[in-house]
Amino acid sequence: MSHEAMLLVPRSVEEKIYKDLDNARNKYINQEWVAMLPFQACVCGPGEFYEQGHAMYKTKVDLFSLAMDPLYAATGAKVRFDPGKYCPSKGWSRVNQGKGGGFDLISELQLSSIAHGQCCLVSNGGGNKSGGHARNLFCSHFRCHDDSKCSQAKKVSKSSPSSAIASAPLRTTTPHGDRNNSRGKKGKEMPRRVNTQRTTVLEQGQKDGRVKCPVHFVLSFDDLTFFLRIGSGCCTHRGHVPVAKDHMVVRNRLGGAEMKQLGKELAVSNVNPGQTALFLQKTTGIHLTRRQVA
Repeated sequence: MSHEAMLLVPRSVEEKIYKDLDNARNKYINQEWVAMLPFQACVCGPGEFYEQGHAMYKTKVDLFSLAMDPLYAATGAKVRFDPGKYCPSKGWSRVNQGKGGGFDLISELQLSSIAHGQCCLVSNGGGNKSGGHARNLFCSHFRCHDDSKCSQAKKVSKSSPSSAIASAPLRTTTPHGDRNNSRGKKGKEMPRRVNTQRTTVLEQGQKDGRVKCPVHFVLSFDDLTFFLRIGSGCCTHRGHVPVAKDHMVVRNRLGGAEMKQLGKELAVSNVNPGQTALFLQKTTGIHLTRRQVA
């Protein structure tokens, strides 16, 4: 089809094409898929416990499938982690980072999820009902993005930013990236045309058609070990597609002290931040951005 013919496409046909594209995109984004998280742990019955370093703790199990197993939940079983690696007496305090406490357990679970689970896990606290013993680990897509708090919304209107953005004139943008075409009548004061794949909160509590991801599980500890609570959580991802590990940004703290020291040594040697990030990815398997290592 020539360029002249494309210009003659009726408006109704153009709108139908865009609508069909949006529907196909939403169907792809809102697909459901089963979560998995392989990790070294042991299923123990009520009152059952193995000493630290036992061979039973060396077996990798899928934590999500165990968390939602109704048979184990009915028997009161627990998925316990090796107390030799994660000492329950140290609790969840970040002060004990690198010393084998609950903070290290959460960090290693997050790394395992990035490497094998195709999603990022975030710790969302545990509330006061558990006495500070519990921690909830959610898929990072469980949050809603609030459009009213973004910078372009504050530029347009402070009273009703969501509706103002929809009707406000945006900066002119073109595919070839000409700087003159990224300005409008008011230059940089005009809001940019941006989009987010995260679930957004609109006015009056409505959502934009996408759903929050409900995937999560609960960790806790007793006098013996840290353990996974069986019978609580969700193992079905919704509202987003599986993400490859090379496409996920990892927090610096997950790399540990050795990776930080290696990064400092490379920086002292005047190695380019991009080359440093690539070297760390090859040696540790952790993907960091240039900005994180700069």
